[in-house]
Amino acid sequence: MKARIQALLRRFKQVLPPEEQIIQQAVTVPPMDLNINLEKRTLYVRGESVDMTFSEFELIRLLYEHPERVYRREDLINALRGFDSYVNDRAIDVHITNLRRKIEANPKEPKYIKTVWGVGYKFVL
Repeated sequence: MKARIQALLRRFKQVLPPEEQIIQQAVTVPPMDLNINLEKRTLYVRGESVDMTFSEFELIRLLYEHPERVYRREDLINALRGFDSYVNDRAIDVHITNLRRKIEANPKEPKYIKTVWGVGYKFVL
């Protein structure tokens, strides 16, 4: 994630006039609180490993891979359990609440997993 941001900044600086590049050099990207390793299926929050259930990891993986995309509860259930699942759509709310407790500094005011009222959820960088 950090590498993606740095690559975007590098590309952005290439199109700026030289005087604006000097101004941009003073801007730094804050370090990410989250570090997700999809291959090892691990999540680190502020440098500490976080234990997650299978469903929680799959949910954070899906949201993380598509930041800013809004997912309906039904879409999240289908991604986690399949189309023929008879899981109540409010089960996703429980998973989101548990994830927020694990990754957010203040779960009552989430920074990463945002609720889109009347629709579902999205992941914000």
